Amino acid sequence: MAFKRPGVRIPLSPPENLKRPMFGLFFILCHLRFLGFSRDVGSLGFMDKFRMLASVFAPLDGMNEKGLCVAILAIKHSEQTNQNTSKPDLTTSSAVRLLLDRAATVDEALELLSQYDMHASADNDYHFAISDASGRSVVVEYIKNELHAVEIPVVTNHILTPGEYYLIGRKANDRRFETLMSHYQAGNGVLSHEELKNALAAAAQRGTISTQWSIIYDQSALRLAFYHRMDFDNPLYFDFGTKSH
Repeated sequence: MAFKRPGVRIPLSPPENLKRPMFGLFFILCHLRFLGFSRDVGSLGFMDKFRMLASVFAPLDGMNEKGLCVAILAIKHSEQTNQNTSKPDLTTSSAVRLLLDRAATVDEALELLSQYDMHASADNDYHFAISDASGRSVVVEYIKNELHAVEIPVVTNHILTPGEYYLIGRKANDRRFETLMSHYQAGNGVLSHEELKNALAAAAQRGTISTQWSIIYDQSALRLAFYHRMDFDNPLYFDFGTKSH
């Protein structure tokens, strides 16, 4: 996943006074450019810092205490998702926060998404990569404003739903999907941390649009390794301790 924007990594715990069930102790990663910030965030005034607090409601990926991981990936597509029924409205980035707050499994995530009208954020289209601690993973896409879930272990930046829109968003000579899939298949679906790191490094984008971060999540132990701008020799580690039940 590649974005050229400043980011912020935020470990969060839930408020204690919520009436509805809410999962916590989760990690989210946000890009502050969505909120109008430039690359230089070191000299922000008080009001800009206050406005930055809204970043916790506009994450691009993360993991919650149940081991559910969610990420959004951009798709270059002229038909942006804009559902219009009687359901409550939800934007792409706020959907990530909703799922991390309220879902423990892929099934719960899909059921939650079905309750809302989805609207693409920031003049682009997207799909969701969702996986849980059981090892199940899906890609959620909105084709002609209808929700589709594809059971697949690998995703990049093109549509995966079979049909007329399949592969839309894929650039010529882009082999990142095949690269990731070959690593996955070589390990028979079970890869070590080092093997995952090698797969991500092999599939990283280098050029005008380059990979800004890569994350390896341990969904059972609730740990992660964060790699910034393809520096795969110097990860940042986050450890949230023993998984709660």
